[in-house]
Amino acid sequence: MRWLCGIYGLLLAGAVSAQEPVLLAPIAPTPSRESGELPPRAARLRWKPEVRAVSHETATPTHTARRDADSTPTRADDLFQDVRRRGETGLGEAERDLDDTLSATRDKARTAARRRLLDAGGEDDGFGRRLGRVFNFDRDGLFCSDREFDTFISPVTNPFLFEDPRSLSEVRPLGIYQRIPTSQPNFQGGSLWYVGVRGSLAITNRLSVTLNKIGLSGVTASGDSDLGSHTGLSEFWFGPKVTILRDLDFGTLLAAGLQFQVPLGSSAVYQNTGKLGLVPYVSVGQTFLKTRLGGFNALANAGYSYSVNNLRSDYFYASGHVSFDLMNRQKFFPLAEVNWFQYTTNGNSQFLAGEGRDLVNFGSLAKGSSLLTGALGARYRLSKSLEFGGAFEVPLAGNRDFFRYRFLFDIIYRF
Repeated sequence: MRWLCGIYGLLLAGAVSAQEPVLLAPIAPTPSRESGELPPRAARLRWKPEVRAVSHETATPTHTARRDADSTPTRADDLFQDVRRRGETGLGEAERDLDDTLSATRDKARTAARRRLLDAGGEDDGFGRRLGRVFNFDRDGLFCSDREFDTFISPVTNPFLFEDPRSLSEVRPLGIYQRIPTSQPNFQGGSLWYVGVRGSLAITNRLSVTLNKIGLSGVTASGDSDLGSHTGLSEFWFGPKVTILRDLDFGTLLAAGLQFQVPLGSSAVYQNTGKLGLVPYVSVGQTFLKTRLGGFNALANAGYSYSVNNLRSDYFYASGHVSFDLMNRQKFFPLAEVNWFQYTTNGNSQFLAGEGRDLVNFGSLAKGSSLLTGALGARYRLSKSLEFGGAFEVPLAGNRDFFRYRFLFDIIYRF
């Protein structure tokens, strides 16, 4: 039996040796951290995923590429370069619009939060607290205009008496040219004109000081009159104003003030009549009827001018204003305005027929006379701080003694 097993083993060994040898891959020794035999970091193999570059124009795959940290810019970089290629002007305008929007939103949110905090406190909102809020600096920037009601525009006509109810910081150069009817017995025609400035300073968004009138006045009589033509310094009008009501939800404003009319001007142009005039007044503003084509805004103002002596003529006055914010863009505002004057006393300075209303207080025989005028015009807001206005005014009813028609123009720089 043993010899059979031996023969079988020899035959099996010969069959195996007749085939080609099969070699196995050598197994490399595994390095260990303890032995310090790890290969350097740069030699390590790292799998890099394939990224398909997609064209933003066709939105279809274009090619396949491997991207390292220093390869082709990302999509965000491409978009940024595209914005840069459109020009710095467009980018600057977009940034300014965004700043204005964020500023307005921030101011409204601050006001709403302040109102909610007061309501939640449940504290007594008596006269003392309301008076305290008038003198609080509850907005950004000292002496800055109230920007919560920028849909309003200031009136154009009756510029020395028709007061905007907002607390504003502004400088307003203005000019007025008024023709005198030939039927006026003393001047027999001619003109009145004014070139000067008015302005105001907002101490808070409720308290302000107004400079209503200071500049040069002119009086030109017809050639048939012996009164001639003269130019001189105008009267000086100023006073405090308090915005009593500021309702952001309903778009309502209510203000009251007192104006001092100081006759320190030239006698040649009748700007030194009497000693002093006092004018208490109220002014109200309201937004209404807002549509996709635009929104309406209304202003109204009324007061009484009376003298501390009997040399100046006293009078009631009232003014109304309606403007339209075209397309709600706060740029172009067509407007219509009316003004009414009613004299209650005679002055004792001049024996003239009629009165000069906001331009001149002659101190003449004017008791019982009145005048209603109407005007059409517009304002254009070039920027948040600069706007222009103009109007043409004519008499509608009453005594047209010194008023045949009037042109007005102003420029407002507001900060």
